[in-house]
Amino acid sequence: MLPDFEDGNNNINVEEINGDVTGSTGSSDAFEGSHDEPNEVFPIIIKDMVDIMKIDLENFCLADVERYEFVGIDVAYLFYSLFARTSGFSVRKGQVVRDWNGEVVQQTFVCSCQGFREDRGLTMETRKREPKNETRCGCNAKFRVHLDILSRHWYVTVFEFDHNHDLLGGTLCRTLPTYKKMSEADIAEIDRNRKTGIRPYQMYGSLANASGGFHKVGFVKKDLYNQVARQRKSMFSDACGAVKYLRDLCTNDPLIFVKSCIDDNRRLERLFWCDGESRVNYEIFGDVLAFDATYRKNK
Repeated sequence: MLPDFEDGNNNINVEEINGDVTGSTGSSDAFEGSHDEPNEVFPIIIKDMVDIMKIDLENFCLADVERYEFVGIDVAYLFYSLFARTSGFSVRKGQVVRDWNGEVVQQTFVCSCQGFREDRGLTMETRKREPKNETRCGCNAKFRVHLDILSRHWYVTVFEFDHNHDLLGGTLCRTLPTYKKMSEADIAEIDRNRKTGIRPYQMYGSLANASGGFHKVGFVKKDLYNQVARQRKSMFSDACGAVKYLRDLCTNDPLIFVKSCIDDNRRLERLFWCDGESRVNYEIFGDVLAFDATYRKNK
């Protein structure tokens, strides 16, 4: 399962780059190439996940990067995302360059630690929340692809490897916020276990057993507790609380009448109740007094 990543696109016109679409170098571990070099004869076409899995992302040859061509920008993003997870960091989408027709011709993917946090002038006296950990340190690692107008393939122009921060190991990489995502199957399994009365810590142990270990679960235990809380909140809404309150009154008032209807989406559509004293009064007087609480409220 590959999670969704945060997107920080900045649209830039291609003319504003002044012809420089390769970015900066200065690192011995960085690749910067041109698609028009004469020695590029046999490109390696990467079409989907199957082709990406054939590449040894831990020990692949840097010289082959120049030959990689992706059939779509999403495939290039998938390649760099899998490489980042293998290496111990997370990525996000960066700068976008468009032509005069608005078509994307260049895309840069950067390390999540790229740039710096925006300074909003908050101090410890004016801050209302606890300060968060600093996650951006100006990392220069990037992966840039460019569109070939003739073949409509995306080729690599910049592949910067160097990071200015520590990388996480394979078992700890899953703790990065980018990768802590639950699949629909996991959410459905948690919901079934919750309805049968299984505790959250027991659910996490069951998921770890099914996945082959705690390090292979796509999220941490705190995420599971948050998901259980969201499911409980969605099931016990204000409408459910009102109906439950009226049902509980039946134990003390056997003459109370409660009737509710729900629509196809299991939302409360109509609700009517009448307590026992009102029913007795109606039998004696035969009159009904109604108060319209929405008078002049909804125009």
